[in-house]
Amino acid sequence: MTEQPMNHRNVSRRSFLAATAAATATASLSPSLAALAAEDAPVTSSDVRYITNSCRSNCGGKCSLRVTVREGRVVKTEPVHYLPGDEDLERICVKGLSQPQRLYDPDRLKYPLKRKEGTERGAGEWERITWDEAFSLIGDKFKEVVDTYGSSSLAMWTGYGSCGFLNGSNSHGAWSVGYGRFSQGIGTASFDSAADWGGIYGAMLTGVYTQGCTDDVIGSKTIIFMGAEITEAMQGEWIFIKRAMEQGAKIVTIDPRFTVTASRSDIWLPIRPGTDGALMLAWCNWVMENAPLDYDFLRKGSTAAGLIKPDGTYLRLSDLGIEPVEVFSMTTYTMVLSDPIAVWDEENATWGSIDEVAQSALFGAYEIDGTTYK
Repeated sequence: MTEQPMNHRNVSRRSFLAATAAATATASLSPSLAALAAEDAPVTSSDVRYITNSCRSNCGGKCSLRVTVREGRVVKTEPVHYLPGDEDLERICVKGLSQPQRLYDPDRLKYPLKRKEGTERGAGEWERITWDEAFSLIGDKFKEVVDTYGSSSLAMWTGYGSCGFLNGSNSHGAWSVGYGRFSQGIGTASFDSAADWGGIYGAMLTGVYTQGCTDDVIGSKTIIFMGAEITEAMQGEWIFIKRAMEQGAKIVTIDPRFTVTASRSDIWLPIRPGTDGALMLAWCNWVMENAPLDYDFLRKGSTAAGLIKPDGTYLRLSDLGIEPVEVFSMTTYTMVLSDPIAVWDEENATWGSIDEVAQSALFGAYEIDGTTYK
């Protein structure tokens, strides 16, 4: 059986190499501490410089760092006084403090290496190559895979432990500066070491996870942790939780394990592993039956009004004979095809675009061209 190439963007070898080089260059620009750890970095002067940066310890905290640079080398990291008059909320942990040691570790990789020809994988036999050779090798391999199996056969590992929030090496799509734009540009898939990107997208970009500043948590009435050991894994965030607790916030931890976070919580729910989805659906059911809903938000700020086809997928305007149109994407900074979800217009008793209908139906079943959609 022969694998059939999937639909993908037409990418030339030239554009592949350019995109690869651009992504690598973006990841090593000044916002990254790695740029200050270049091999044989010249000593420009004896002056001391202070640079505001972001920690790259891969905890997700993104703590701001005040980096001291002396004679071209990072010599110290410390928290940024970013909230005047509230120095108690400065954020840093041991990983952040130890960034200079990690940056100049004698065993770190300083240049591209390629396995020697004729040696077995795992033998540890490497030879140094130039950056141009590395770009060409990667670009050729990427293009070969895409041409043979399609763009989605390539996968970007997003949470690999050496991420930088500012350069976007740990993320994909809207959050990313370099890696995400590159992967979206050629249409790759993405996955993380502990989760698939579908789950991450659903949790972090479509409602459960806020995009606000961390200190927004102060003033919350209830804070829920679901499988999160924030006291140990994200120490820089815990100080904001503590401030919220001092102001009366109730803490709920949902985790099969009795973690340190659970021990500091008002309520610990030790659910069975794998039942978190059922718990959240039960919450939704209770809210729908017992609590007042913001129907205006559901219509305008979510996909709740979207019509569902018999196969369980959203009914799109293209399913109703309207061709997708090109729009400018603020994520990829390119023109992309837009195919909006269809909703039922209660005011005019017909279907329309989710982006245009003001009074869309949230309940019921509706027949369009002989097919019933819920």
